[in-house]
Amino acid sequence: MDIRGAQVVLTAAQQDVGWVRAQVAACQGLPWRSPAAVAYEDQMAAAAGDLGLCARGLMTSGDLVAAGINGGPTWCTSDHGPVPPVPGGATPAPRSTVGGTSVRVGANGVTSVDPQALQAAAATLTSCADRLDHVHASLSALTVALPTPVLVDNSQRASISLLLTARWSPHHLADHVRELAKRLRAAAAVHAAGEGTVSGVVRGAGAVWGGLLGLLPAPVLAVEGVLAAGTAGLAGLALLGETARVVGPAKAAQLAEATGAAAGKAAVRSGAVEVATTAVSAVARGQAGGLPTLHPVPGGAAAIAGLITGPAGTAVVTPVLAPVQQPAPHGLADVMQVVATSYGGSAAPGTEPGTVTIQRLDRPDGTRSWVVAVPGTQTMAMSGTVPTDMGTNLRLEAGLADTMTAGVLAAMRQAGIPAGQPVTLVGHSQGGMVAMNVAARAGKEFTVGAVVTAGSPDVPAQLPPGVPVIRMEHVEDGTARLDGAPTRVTPQVTAITRELAEDGEGTPGWGGAHGIQNYVETGRRVDEAVAEAPGSIPGVGALDGVLGGPGTVATTSQYVIRREVG
Repeated sequence: MDIRGAQVVLTAAQQDVGWVRAQVAACQGLPWRSPAAVAYEDQMAAAAGDLGLCARGLMTSGDLVAAGINGGPTWCTSDHGPVPPVPGGATPAPRSTVGGTSVRVGANGVTSVDPQALQAAAATLTSCADRLDHVHASLSALTVALPTPVLVDNSQRASISLLLTARWSPHHLADHVRELAKRLRAAAAVHAAGEGTVSGVVRGAGAVWGGLLGLLPAPVLAVEGVLAAGTAGLAGLALLGETARVVGPAKAAQLAEATGAAAGKAAVRSGAVEVATTAVSAVARGQAGGLPTLHPVPGGAAAIAGLITGPAGTAVVTPVLAPVQQPAPHGLADVMQVVATSYGGSAAPGTEPGTVTIQRLDRPDGTRSWVVAVPGTQTMAMSGTVPTDMGTNLRLEAGLADTMTAGVLAAMRQAGIPAGQPVTLVGHSQGGMVAMNVAARAGKEFTVGAVVTAGSPDVPAQLPPGVPVIRMEHVEDGTARLDGAPTRVTPQVTAITRELAEDGEGTPGWGGAHGIQNYVETGRRVDEAVAEAPGSIPGVGALDGVLGGPGTVATTSQYVIRREVG
């Protein structure tokens, strides 16, 4: 290789490193808010600084080699085009205040990540590492191929040697950037899964519970006494066995203690009665004794649900006279509190089971939006007049028509919700499944602006494109995992996960983890995080946009839904 060939190699290396610098800059400021994200940004800033040193080293080497031709240009030229001098250093990218669709709420605050953005950045950084490896190989070959007479000055050889050994050498930079890509992939994988180890175990155990229950004859399952007394025993045995297989006896015992407290009426309040839903899911998926797959097959589920629950019945909707008026909601905590009013209690004394709460929101700018809040399971019956029952759970999971979905749509018509005014559908437990179903069936009749679910299994319902969905789950809440599949995290779905045990209050039982007020608290923490960093969780920002800002006035109405069969 002659000196002009060396100049071409060095010029190409400068262009390669320039491309890498641009890509690294693009991989800063990702939609990721957490302590790990801060560490990543610091490491990326260091890598960007070292890339600047590498670029200047390449320029120096190019100038020295060029000096061997004609006394030294200030920058190199070749068939690849001119390469201008490298500025003193790239401007550091500002720290991102943008979060993503996977949100974790813990003792150390709120973490927000867009897993897809992290995966894309990891792929880009891997390409950068490969390009730097190529630069290193080219420089290594150059030191061997250059004839000794060409290197008229030791500074030329020393300059190239430094490029191969310094901290900012392409080789060391490639290793650094590749490690950062590895960290991004690991973070993306954790958040894309939407669940931790314990959460995954509960899902697996739920499939086993469902398998055991699904093997029982339908007439036996239809007996409330068997469901009330037998579910706890069957579930406990299956949970302990499956958990021990997955995570070992010690954690199995801990988890069994955490989920074994609910029974009888406490199970109804906690939502633990919905374990029978998994019987249908497990049988439909063919999982009598194993972990769940990711692709539900509703055919078998529909057959079993239809046999157990009988006909869906007709929804009869009656407006409540003089319902308790509630303030306009602003954020996740407030919309979950609206759901709490549908359960009754001190917020709305005398509220009957199967009550849906609807709020008309009149904004200061003259526009209007709506909130429709749906409660969860309130009776263990498979059929009867109250539709917030186990029969509705089974039919929802099986993809069959159900009374609650029909009743909520009818209540929305009675409330006078017109097309074009955005509606936020929010539900807890079974109510979240109903909310998803209503959104999927709204068609052109209603304009769904957002869907919020808390402690709800997923259902086989296809949402309208572009509708943001917020799914809140507690790690210790087994009800949300009775669908037997990991939580979906997509650009449309924001998954918010909180591990209550991290709060230092011990490991809560299933009932406590599933309780509506615990989800109100989770929403409050997320609201605080968004207030501190606006835009940090885009899904919540979209919800706030639908609800309206300060000055919005709410008018609350309630509707009691009943099932009529005949």
